[in-house]
Amino acid sequence: MDNLAVYILDGILVVLEIAFVKIGGAKYLNTLLKDKLVHILVYATEQKVKESGMGEKKKAEVIKGLEKLHIMADSTVDAMIEAAVAEINILTKKAISKVTE
Repeated sequence: MDNLAVYILDGILVVLEIAFVKIGGAKYLNTLLKDKLVHILVYATEQKVKESGMGEKKKAEVIKGLEKLHIMADSTVDAMIEAAVAEINILTKKAISKVTE
């Protein structure tokens, strides 16, 4: 249930960020929107592709999803993907350590 709430909140944030961009938001808001979309796609891909050692396949799937949204991969997007993956790894380690306590 917690994951569902996170996805709903993420969706709401994306809609709000899109609204700000449409109203004439700055490049900063566009970057925030990209970052949020990257996070959503990375989390979704992590749920879809469970095998370890599939990092390149997962990254290609995230980039493909971004391209469907007309977001081209560049060094900034690449850094966003890597940061989202690092975040997932940190959260996973924390969750495992809590379970094993």
